[in-house]
Amino acid sequence: MKNVLDVIAEKKAALPRKQRIVAEYMEQNPQLMSYITLKELSNDLQVTEITVLKTCQSLGYGGFNDIKYEFRKTAIEKRKTDVLDEKNSYTETIPAYESEDERKFLKSVGDNEAQMIVRFWEETDIEAIFKAAGMILGKKKIYICGRGISFLLAKCMVDYLYGCNCFASAVNTELNEEVYGVLSELNEDAIMVAVSFPDYYFMTLKLAEFAKKNRVTILAITDAPNAEVTEFADFTLTVPSMTRAFLNTLSAPMFLVNLLTSAVKILKNDKKDSEKEKEFSELL
Repeated sequence: MKNVLDVIAEKKAALPRKQRIVAEYMEQNPQLMSYITLKELSNDLQVTEITVLKTCQSLGYGGFNDIKYEFRKTAIEKRKTDVLDEKNSYTETIPAYESEDERKFLKSVGDNEAQMIVRFWEETDIEAIFKAAGMILGKKKIYICGRGISFLLAKCMVDYLYGCNCFASAVNTELNEEVYGVLSELNEDAIMVAVSFPDYYFMTLKLAEFAKKNRVTILAITDAPNAEVTEFADFTLTVPSMTRAFLNTLSAPMFLVNLLTSAVKILKNDKKDSEKEKEFSELL
């Protein structure tokens, strides 16, 4: 079955000039097309929203949401995510043609998610996980920052680390009082874990930029190696998060959080054992 990029490549030459401009923009920005709004696209290209909608129809799609969905499906298949969206929460209507057989569609959603976790685990670099864990243990102060889904992961990390007798604070970058409240604590004694999944939130990025300027060690946890937050990170862990039905799934990111905090616990136990051996040897 042809994907949306194949369809555009096949049909764009026959489109009217303005529609061809729209189609070529879509073709050149497939990752952004997963989540850009109709208004944003028309403004970027300085064409009417009607022109964009007509382009979608000329390409064989029922509307703008349908073509966005197809771009998103293609992105999942290619495991590429680089998306921007300013909305507080993301929702998307599943095209009718995908839900004609509801049970078949739900099974495909589950299959895709299970496959994503398996692929992530197969490709996981264990040494990278332990390196990140060592970075966390190497600092007196730990601040885990994020917004929305990313903040949920941050709070979960804090709870898991507490179970390792490793104390951290979660910072909701959507709340100004939390952001400004942590600024004075960001120095060389701190590590900032910047959790940033789509939609990538500007305040998380700004806080990471501020922390970088103040010589704070920064560990980024995100969905793509070219996500903007990685520009400020000393080290980055990536995990896929895109799902067919929602902007993000927590399954694979939570798996990463579990691995990372488990590595912290393992290293912390090793350190305790070493300290006990040293204490005993001093008695001999």
